[in-house]
Amino acid sequence: VYRWVANVLNAWENHRTDVEFENNLITKVFLFQFCNSFASFFYIAYVKHYVGDPCIDNNCLGELRLQLFILFGMQVVVGNLVEVVLPTATRMLHLYRNASDDPSKPKKSAGDTKRKLQLAQEHCSQEELQAMLLPYEASEAFQDYNEMVIQYGFVTLFVVAFPLTPVMALANNILEIHVDAFKLCTAHRRPFPHRASDIGSCQVHCAFSTWESIRWGVRWSFFLHAMNSLAVVTNISILLFTYDPNDKVTSDATSSTTKWVTFIVAEQLSVALKHLVAYLVPDEPLELGQLKGRHKHIEANVFLGHHVDDKAVPTNLTEKAESLDLVILDKYDSFPGAVSPSDATSSLPPPPAPAYESRV
Repeated sequence: VYRWVANVLNAWENHRTDVEFENNLITKVFLFQFCNSFASFFYIAYVKHYVGDPCIDNNCLGELRLQLFILFGMQVVVGNLVEVVLPTATRMLHLYRNASDDPSKPKKSAGDTKRKLQLAQEHCSQEELQAMLLPYEASEAFQDYNEMVIQYGFVTLFVVAFPLTPVMALANNILEIHVDAFKLCTAHRRPFPHRASDIGSCQVHCAFSTWESIRWGVRWSFFLHAMNSLAVVTNISILLFTYDPNDKVTSDATSSTTKWVTFIVAEQLSVALKHLVAYLVPDEPLELGQLKGRHKHIEANVFLGHHVDDKAVPTNLTEKAESLDLVILDKYDSFPGAVSPSDATSSLPPPPAPAYESRV
């Protein structure tokens, strides 16, 4: 429902470009999905005990752990089943309708239906069978990214309540690889490739630099980094403020001032450690940066004719390549047995003479 509402609201806004449309759609869908997935966790962790609503066994941390296990497990199981069953059932339905003389007439037995499906697969060509598959549209990739971002929220935001959540996420991702492979290879048509600058993400320095970049650059990467910062706050606050009768360190006897001071100090130290790790671990490895720089240097010198030294400028492309210790191969010499277009044309028989009709 929230996906349909987000699409309707986004269409009403009538954005000028596809980039603006995608950015705002990502924002709406993520906010709907975030509230739908995590609202119950925030209520159990921070509100339920303090409004007089008793938790299970008077243990809010235990109830939060149980809630996280149930909802995340259901999302994993139901999500993978839907990705496999729905395209497969649609494909079988198309085969059944194609094989039946009267699709609206119900069949009398399951064996008759199975026989119809077998006949359809035997008599339809490969192209016809592929045309019966569901198209893999851009919304499919959008949904896959959204699923991964929400899963990242399950792993990070409340991991202190259920530390086995990352293990479940790892098992789900291993299963997801095979599910997506099955979906792309057997249940969907072959996706048409299209050029894109990124997956719909913005670098951190772009997302936090100006209001315009926040307004139009809020995408998947922005929400991932936002959940990183939010996870620091939620996990520390759960340890300190979520009621747990078995916790003797942060029990009700501990003063609220002590809890708040501990929370602020721990939060600041964790955020500082997070930024230190982000600074020490570069987004791009050093070897990859050097390789990209070498490629740009070769492109500028060989193909664009730019030179940074005062030596003699090579006169042609081959001399430029030799000066950089490169070998430029003709594309027909790169593969053994390849035939150039000129040789292929010369070996063809001459075209037949045109036939003219006699006119009276």
